[in-house]
Amino acid sequence: MSTALVRDLRQFGLSEWEARSYIALATKGSLTASALSSISKIPTSKVYEVLRNLQRKSLAALRASRPFRWCAIEPATALKSIIEARQTAVAALEAKTAELLSRLRPALTKEGSEIWMATGRRAFLDKAAEMFGRATSDICIVTARFTRTAAIDASLKAAADHGVKIRVVGTARLDKDSRSRAAWYMRNADVRMLFMEVHPVMVLIDGRETAIRIDSGEESDYIWSNRPALVMIMESFFENSWSRAKPLR
Repeated sequence: MSTALVRDLRQFGLSEWEARSYIALATKGSLTASALSSISKIPTSKVYEVLRNLQRKSLAALRASRPFRWCAIEPATALKSIIEARQTAVAALEAKTAELLSRLRPALTKEGSEIWMATGRRAFLDKAAEMFGRATSDICIVTARFTRTAAIDASLKAAADHGVKIRVVGTARLDKDSRSRAAWYMRNADVRMLFMEVHPVMVLIDGRETAIRIDSGEESDYIWSNRPALVMIMESFFENSWSRAKPLR
């Protein structure tokens, strides 16, 4: 049985055993539970549970015969059904988002000056995109790779369209990929280069909040704060770097 096919089916939300069972039914035709157990290498004690799960997911049906036989729902129909179910779930989450934001935001905005830490490069990028979405006047960025994500692209473009001043300092020499990403930034921001041996990564929004990424080998942590003293230090660092940097050509 193809491990790649099993892996691909698992991306549709099937377990290992469910994927193997569905492949067996789809490729071999209708099978008794015992035959399916033998083909898919699933313990006999578990095969009925797996079949019931496939039936609940509209992936298998029980044929009224003696002995009972199971058959796969036609793959195009079955996979489309899974996709539609997930789209419905996503739509429900999107509809719930506005309500949750309205209920959660008051509690968040009551907080005073804070400083906290989180882990992960993706977490930092998501936080940066969130901050860009709050900007009303200025966005300052220090970056080595000119990283882009869908969320960052959308929030920076929206900020630029609303007249927010965006300045970016790049700190590393550009290869083909990073130059291409930098070109996108240049369409929405003023970009300068200041080569550094160490490559800090930070964002600063409206002179009131900052996030600083701290890399250590493969791991990354970041600090976010709206404490005036720390924001002022990072603002001073950025303005000093900006004054020494040269426009990217």
